[in-house]
Amino acid sequence: MSEELAAAHAFDFSALGDLSEQAVETDQQFDLHYGIAQDEYLISCIYVAKMHALTAKAGRYGGGTWTKWYESKGMSEGSARTMTQNGDAFKSATVADLKLLPSISRKDLNLIARSGCAEQLTAAAGDSQRVQELLAQLKAEKDRADAAEKSAQNARKENAYFKELVKSAEAQTSKDAERREEAESRYESALADISGLKEQNAKLQQSYHDADESRIAANLQRQKAEAERDKAEARAKNAEGQLSGSRQVAEAAKLRADKLQEENAALKKQPIAAVVDEEEVDRRAGEKAYEIAAGMTADYKAQQEQDARDAYDSIILAGRSITSIVQSAKMQFRKLPNDQRETAINQFVHTLASAQGEVSACL
Repeated sequence: MSEELAAAHAFDFSALGDLSEQAVETDQQFDLHYGIAQDEYLISCIYVAKMHALTAKAGRYGGGTWTKWYESKGMSEGSARTMTQNGDAFKSATVADLKLLPSISRKDLNLIARSGCAEQLTAAAGDSQRVQELLAQLKAEKDRADAAEKSAQNARKENAYFKELVKSAEAQTSKDAERREEAESRYESALADISGLKEQNAKLQQSYHDADESRIAANLQRQKAEAERDKAEARAKNAEGQLSGSRQVAEAAKLRADKLQEENAALKKQPIAAVVDEEEVDRRAGEKAYEIAAGMTADYKAQQEQDARDAYDSIILAGRSITSIVQSAKMQFRKLPNDQRETAINQFVHTLASAQGEVSACL
């Protein structure tokens, strides 16, 4: 390269002599790729390695040309050294070797695998076949990585989907539990209502039984009152009969008295030796007749009253026995099931009705 070309370039490569032209070209290529894009970093490394080789070839790094050059690019000694190692390593590296390079990450390899920089890598490395194979390997690695990532994404999606299913199932389970608790609460409330209704029904049944007993007692009381009335009427009729009998006795006594008076009158017509008080005789005869009639009436009335008291006491005793039987039957009815209880009560009521009919026939 001429001195005019070296002077025109920003960096002075004149110390490299005949290698200055290659150095200028390498410098230009480095500027085209360095810091432009991450996927061109390896290309930049290749040109750094070339520049290092040119300065070394000139002897003692071209009198400090190497150091001045990478400093002019804003690189430190360590960065220049690392890029040199990466560039040198690429000339004979495999995909596995590239993964071990200090500044080459998996992301860098994925970027390198893009087809857009294949020609530039080929131009930089100068070995088309090997670079193409390496790029193919990188692309295969990239494809496998993409497939793995896609599989991982699908797995994550499936995992998220199943998590949502589990979450939904848990929510449904929670709702089912709430519904079950609500149903159990309603069931318990219904049981409480049923229990309350049963208790209320039992009270109503008891009230019905009490009312029925009251009705029966009132009916019996009415019947008793009617019986007492009938007895009073019978006693009245009996008294009328007795009065009639007393009248008959009185009339018989009067007849006897009349007869005695007639006899007394006949005696008066007969001569008597003694004086007789006729009025006294009449008075005594009348008293005697009434005494006889009154005694007969009193005895008859006393016997009738005693018979009535005996009959009344017997009826009262029978009524009490019937009441005791009814109370005992009530206790037995409550021990029976509902279906049997109704039949037994109907039979018992029928028996009572039949007995009532027979008693009523005595009226």
